Amino acid sequence: MKKVIWLALGLAIIVLGLTPRSAAAVTAARNQDTIKKGVEYGVWSPDSKFFAAVVEAEDFSTQIEIFDVTTEKWFTLASNATGIAWSPDSLAIAFTRMAVSTAGFRVDLFIVKFDSGDAEQLTSSKMGEYMGYPIFSPDGEWILFSAGNGNLQKVSLIDKKIYQLTKGGIDSPKKWENGRIYFSSLGRPHQGEYSMASDGSALRFEGERKFPHYSSEERLPSPDGKWVATINKREHELTLQKTSS
Repeated sequence: MKKVIWLALGLAIIVLGLTPRSAAAVTAARNQDTIKKGVEYGVWSPDSKFFAAVVEAEDFSTQIEIFDVTTEKWFTLASNATGIAWSPDSLAIAFTRMAVSTAGFRVDLFIVKFDSGDAEQLTSSKMGEYMGYPIFSPDGEWILFSAGNGNLQKVSLIDKKIYQLTKGGIDSPKKWENGRIYFSSLGRPHQGEYSMASDGSALRFEGERKFPHYSSEERLPSPDGKWVATINKREHELTLQKTSS
C-alpha cells in the first residue's frame, strides 16, 4: 500500500512504495515552493528581486545566500557573514563578519556590491568588540551601526570616515527615515525608544522600550506582494512561495 509520511510540518517527506517519478510528482504538487534549510533570518531587497538569507551550515559557519526571483535560483554572496541590510537601490548588502584568533575575536562591518562581489571592510574593531545591526541611510550614502562600546556610529560610503552619534548608552538602531534615526537604549537614565537627527543632535525620547512579539513563524511578504517568505524559527527552515497575484 502506498504511503506518504510527512515530517517536520511537511518540509521533508519519506516515500514508501512510490517510484522516483511518483515522488517527484508529490514534491511538484506543493505549489513549487522553494525551501532552504538552516536559515536564521532573512530580508527582501527593496526592489523585490532578491531575498537575502543568513544560512548556518552543519559546522556552525554562516553565509549570506541570495534567492533570485527571476531565475528562482540561489547563489552565495558572502561567507562567514551575518547581520544583513540592503542598500536602498538593492545593489549592495551591508553585513558583519567575525574574525577569530588565539587572541580572541572581533566583529567588523563590511559591504559587498553585486557588480563586483568583493567584500569591503568598513570598520576595524578591537579584540572583543562587536560591530552590528547595520542600517543604510535613505540616500544610500551612510551605514548606521552599533559599535563595540554600545554607542551608535555611522560610516560614510564616500570617504569611509566614521562618526560617533551617541555616547553613554547601550543603543540598538531600529530605522532611519525622514531625516531622523530611531533606536532603543538600555544604558540611559531612562531606558526606552529614542530618535535623533542624522548628525546625532536633537535627541528625543519617543516612549517606553518596545519588545518584539516572539512567534515561531515569521512571514515576510516581498515589497511588490508577489512572493511570501516564511521562516520556521524552530526548524530554521525557509519557504519561499509565489502569491496568487
